[in-house]
Amino acid sequence: MNNSFYTPTRQATIGIVANFLNTSQKLVRGFAPLLLIIFVNKKMDISVSIWGMVLLGCVIAMAIAYLSYRNFLFYIDEQTNSFVIQKGIINKSKVTIQLDKIQQVNLNQNFINRLINVYSVEIDSAGSKDKEATIPSMALEDANILKQILLDYKKEFSNINVSQDDGIPVLENEQIQEANRISFSTLLKVGVTSNYLYTLGAIMLFFNMLYESLAKSFSVENYVNTEEVTAYVERGVPALVLFWLILLIVITVLIVNIVRTFLKFWDFKAVLSRGTLMLSQGLISTRNTIIRPERVQKIEVEQNYFQKLFDICALKISQVAGEDNENKKSGLQIPGCSFEEKEALLSLLMAPQKADYHTVLKYNYRYFGFRLFLLIGIPVFTFTFIFRTEFALNMFLLITCSYTIVMTLVLYRLYRVGRLYVNDSFIVVRKGVWDVSYTYLEPHKIQKIVLSQLWWQESADVGSMRIYTAGGIVSFSTTQYSELVRLRDEWLYRVESTNLQWM
Repeated sequence: MNNSFYTPTRQATIGIVANFLNTSQKLVRGFAPLLLIIFVNKKMDISVSIWGMVLLGCVIAMAIAYLSYRNFLFYIDEQTNSFVIQKGIINKSKVTIQLDKIQQVNLNQNFINRLINVYSVEIDSAGSKDKEATIPSMALEDANILKQILLDYKKEFSNINVSQDDGIPVLENEQIQEANRISFSTLLKVGVTSNYLYTLGAIMLFFNMLYESLAKSFSVENYVNTEEVTAYVERGVPALVLFWLILLIVITVLIVNIVRTFLKFWDFKAVLSRGTLMLSQGLISTRNTIIRPERVQKIEVEQNYFQKLFDICALKISQVAGEDNENKKSGLQIPGCSFEEKEALLSLLMAPQKADYHTVLKYNYRYFGFRLFLLIGIPVFTFTFIFRTEFALNMFLLITCSYTIVMTLVLYRLYRVGRLYVNDSFIVVRKGVWDVSYTYLEPHKIQKIVLSQLWWQESADVGSMRIYTAGGIVSFSTTQYSELVRLRDEWLYRVESTNLQWM
């Protein structure tokens, strides 16, 4: 089967079914407004129209599915050391990827693919922010073998077998060193202790969209006495009602968080084999990813107070992304790690960590003062100038004082937490308010360093720094500028003099 990848090869035949189902759901979404018009228009024969459209849609979907399958070919071109994909029904296209540029190969399984037991293969190369190519339908064994050939194309691949336990290819003469799974209890801890604000925002957005949709369809005044509601709010909401409302919001956020966590990270496996880390996760849609240490650009370790009590933290791994302005590519996430597991992963994916740091920089007090002016002084002044007459004095004071106190505490926390740690192995930037993150990067993987200093900062020896890597930008501002200059020169010298590869 291995040699077949060196000649034009088609997807798994069952992929026609996957193409049909995917095309059908796109057609349903596309023709949904027309179906609505048919139901609303009483003059049309609804049954004949609906069944006619269903039949026509099935014929179109089947034709597209079959032609997509017939015209989709992929193969490895040994003469040019490249991977080639040809596809298209009317507009033909040919994608060519140099094998030595392939950054990552992922095996994914959405709900439709899971029903028919096939995987999609996503190929990502350095220099692009998007997936270069996708093979929609392959059997697991073939997909695993192709993945390993693409990532290790210079090595002999005839001795690759597929492990029976995890479906991950390993060499016959080598063993899987370690396979870690995230337990049910750890996923529960992750769901309870993370993403509060994100989930709350998503819930509020959902209910706002639902309310607007209902308001357009039904007249609110016919069902709700808005004057009575307004009078009730103006009299003041009882403390007990506020308590139950807050409790309901907290419970809803936790439930949604837990559900999202289990859907995304169910059956999470981290398999260490031959110096690489392979991740597998997902309940409805399964995703398989291989991480090669030499291509890891930075690692972000995130932990809040509750996660610290449970001895878990989250890791976000950023590999080579595209252009500088597109380097905010979503990283690979490991949701629940203990302290020992985190140290082991850092040692595997980067250099072994050293405990001591020869340089530790913190924010200058101007960092706190300037943000007090920018985020409290200006907004409070603007709010006072525009809305002072719109509120009663007590309400106005409550709003401005509450905002000032909360923002002051947040900014002070940012100021106190911020640190830049440097040793021979790592550059570490610590930031955060509730979720405190540690961003690790190795000096030899730096692409560019930009130092900046405003004219009024010169006398105080204060400045800022931005470190550009192929996996994103790391910044640290308002600190000792002369020390930043020394560190920049030291890191650039190491980049020029080291033999270590950045990818």
